[in-house]
Amino acid sequence: MNPTKEMNYDNIDKESIKEYEEIEKEWEFIWGIDSPFIPQASEVSLHTMNEISIIRSRFTKMYRINIETMYNFNDSINGPKKYVCELFDRLTEWMDENGHDTSYESCLFDVFTVSRGISGGFSSIPELYGSFKLLVKGFAYESVTQGAQ
Repeated sequence: MNPTKEMNYDNIDKESIKEYEEIEKEWEFIWGIDSPFIPQASEVSLHTMNEISIIRSRFTKMYRINIETMYNFNDSINGPKKYVCELFDRLTEWMDENGHDTSYESCLFDVFTVSRGISGGFSSIPELYGSFKLLVKGFAYESVTQGAQ
């Protein structure tokens, strides 16, 4: 699927079309979950607002994970934690369904080194998953699961 070829060009200016094409030259969409709060005109892609997405640079071959962070939660402490845990659970389901290894264990260096951290890039989907897992487990998982007991 190529979203720029499926878009209704009547409502998009030429500069925006060029931006879409440039994004697609650099990035390949791997997986994502669309936002339930924004009506989507097409299936989840590079050009939709996604709760979570995995993309891959066509140039560096590195993977990135993106999470929507614009939300405000009624419970400002546990709301974001539950949100991140839910996204992690959905990613885990997708990993299992698609035969990706979920046993990769990241170390402190992987998570907190700028070029390799969660905002950097990962050489494989299991490496990306391992770093996200370490971050989620440290940030949210224990407090969310203990609160549920």
